[in-house]
Amino acid sequence: MTFLSLVQYTLLPFMFLWLGVCVRNDLRSREVPVWMTVIPLAVAGLIGIVFGRWSSACLVAMLILLSDLVSLRFGFALLGTVVVVILDPTSVFLNLTIFAIWLLWDRGAIGGADAKILITLLLVWGSAWLMVWVALSGGLQGLVAWWRKQREIPYTVAILLGSIGFWLANLF
Repeated sequence: MTFLSLVQYTLLPFMFLWLGVCVRNDLRSREVPVWMTVIPLAVAGLIGIVFGRWSSACLVAMLILLSDLVSLRFGFALLGTVVVVILDPTSVFLNLTIFAIWLLWDRGAIGGADAKILITLLLVWGSAWLMVWVALSGGLQGLVAWWRKQREIPYTVAILLGSIGFWLANLF
């Protein structure tokens, strides 16, 4: 077992505890407090740098700064993502996934808390495969919501369940 794997396994209970608290807040008030997503995102950026995911951490920082631009935001974000992908071709899928999540948030398809939680998990775990598990959980949650005739679903539940699936798949 490598040092990085050991650190990731050590972080696992804390990450799931944090996700559980986010889900609880989302289920109660349909909102996750900003501090509960921004602080972990900043820490995840540092963890990403320590784990050698400097390009992903830089991409996230750039996307956050660009989020305040009124115009040309998409063009600069796309250009920055292309540059990061060229500079670090080993992290192509991770960086494109981070860009896609930012784009979904920018276009209003997902909430800001969901986007920050997903990007935090991607920075810490360093695998875009996490999104496959989150998407499967979200699809299942969507089917249940459709059957129950619910209009809105708290997507943090799918993020938590997808993260559990991702880690169970990695363990076995």
